[in-house]
Amino acid sequence: MKRFFLKILVVVRGLVRSVLYMFNIRRPGYWYWGDLRRFTSMVENVKGDFAEIGVWRGEASRKVIRLALIQSKKTHLIDSFRGMDDPGSFDSDFHPKGRFDVGGLAGFRLIMESHGFSKDEYFAYDGLIPTCFEKVPNDVRFSFVIIDVDNYTPTRDTLNWIWPRISRGGILALDDFNAMSDTDCSKAINEFLRERSDYSRLDFFNCQLFLRKEM
Repeated sequence: MKRFFLKILVVVRGLVRSVLYMFNIRRPGYWYWGDLRRFTSMVENVKGDFAEIGVWRGEASRKVIRLALIQSKKTHLIDSFRGMDDPGSFDSDFHPKGRFDVGGLAGFRLIMESHGFSKDEYFAYDGLIPTCFEKVPNDVRFSFVIIDVDNYTPTRDTLNWIWPRISRGGILALDDFNAMSDTDCSKAINEFLRERSDYSRLDFFNCQLFLRKEM
């Protein structure tokens, strides 16, 4: 009986989200299927895999995996899976050390398995930024990437690492962006936008900024 009511709750929650999405009402920090489908369809003919950096419990990851499979592409998921590192001097106190801990990579895989995703359907790399990037093969290139790592230093280091690995025409999606803020990830994103010119802005809504690397 309990499982039955949980299934009903999931269905109702999905219907509510669909109705809100129809009226362009979005929950900040949530990656909607329609938005992800729209932007990933733009990179169908761009070489490179999909990636999400900062995955937490994998809610967006599961959508990214499905969309990557439509294009016969692979998905790479990067996270400490042990929560946030110590915040730095440019960060607020909103993301303290250890927040978003899911019990390590093993804990994350269990969550994914509970949603019907086996470990063979994605690549996962654990560790703190930037040392975790050493686990990603050097020849991997990307056509669609989500960055959602909240704090300044990991966002800065991720942008420096990922941008050369995004194919021309590829799309970079950045979460939690506030152009008026000079703290947390927004500070790193603003610096990136000022320092580079090889991108175009595709869209900005729901605190999510979408950039396309120039062809």
